[in-house]
Amino acid sequence: MLPAVRLKFDNMSLKTIKSSALCAFLCAGLVLVAGCSRNKKTAVEPQPAPADLVEILLNGGVVASAGVADTHTASLPPSTRAVVNQEHGALQVSFARLDQQSGGSYPAYATLSSALSATLAANTGNASSPAVITFAAKQYYQSRATDNNTKLVGWYPQAALASGIVSLQIDGENDIMLTQELEGNKEASSRFGTSGKVFSFKHLLTQVKVKAYAADAAAVTAWGQIAAGGILVKNQLPTCVITLPADVAFSGTAADLALPAKKASDDSAVSFPLTLPVGSTAAVDCGYAMIKPVAAGDSFKLKIVTQTGGTYDDVAVGLPSGGFEAGKAYTVLLKFTATEIQPTATISAWKDASDKVEVLL
Repeated sequence: MLPAVRLKFDNMSLKTIKSSALCAFLCAGLVLVAGCSRNKKTAVEPQPAPADLVEILLNGGVVASAGVADTHTASLPPSTRAVVNQEHGALQVSFARLDQQSGGSYPAYATLSSALSATLAANTGNASSPAVITFAAKQYYQSRATDNNTKLVGWYPQAALASGIVSLQIDGENDIMLTQELEGNKEASSRFGTSGKVFSFKHLLTQVKVKAYAADAAAVTAWGQIAAGGILVKNQLPTCVITLPADVAFSGTAADLALPAKKASDDSAVSFPLTLPVGSTAAVDCGYAMIKPVAAGDSFKLKIVTQTGGTYDDVAVGLPSGGFEAGKAYTVLLKFTATEIQPTATISAWKDASDKVEVLL
């Protein structure tokens, strides 16, 4: 009897143990599953789907000032063209980008240490077919629903950005332009290129074109030829400093700047030494320079070096009432007489005094 009773007792114990173990296993499994589910829910943040991203695509072209005919139709000027006209080769430009933060504020431009590189494709001057602006690295609007604006401001030529400041050297040959600051977002009606959101590249320098002639044969004899490098613009500051988005200043140590020996019309070379023609209607191109604007009341002087008459160090040029303004071209006509150089100045139209790059999506 004793063995039978012990067997029954053992069987009952085994069943009880198995049942308890099963319940404990199932409960632990439920807790584990619930715990994993909670952890998974809190650990994974929602990510925007690729379809939510809207690429910033820019199209545009350099547009001539209203009412001024474009005479450059034979071929595109080279990419290194100093004066940017309605027709141009591919241009390398830069943009600075600021993204709106939660709460609506923007970081300061001074926080930026790099710029976005972009290329404005060559344009034949057809305003109805704007050229494409391509960012070197694709850019996208912010994907969130609110506080998602982006600000852009651009400049030419392409240059580095440091603490929100762009420094560009003035060598007389290169055009320097800056756009206004514009704001856009991914909504179709608020993207760059819609109404009120068209970038306009504006010239920061003034253009001075120099021509020369002799009053008569006696003047030709007295002065001889203009020497190579013989026309210099006096006391020019060498650096244009842009503090984004819109502050423009000029700095550095003033020095004489040799007039680049190129024609403003097409950048073809001017050959020196240069023989003076007789008569104003035969005046020859001596070159042109893009320089810091000259305020009304300031002085503007040239230095002239000739092979026979020697050096005329301070040729004062009378300024128009508004001075030499940014975005305008001025022609300085040098009249050589037997005893002196008589300079005069007139304003000539600069075809692209308000270049515009239209941004279309």
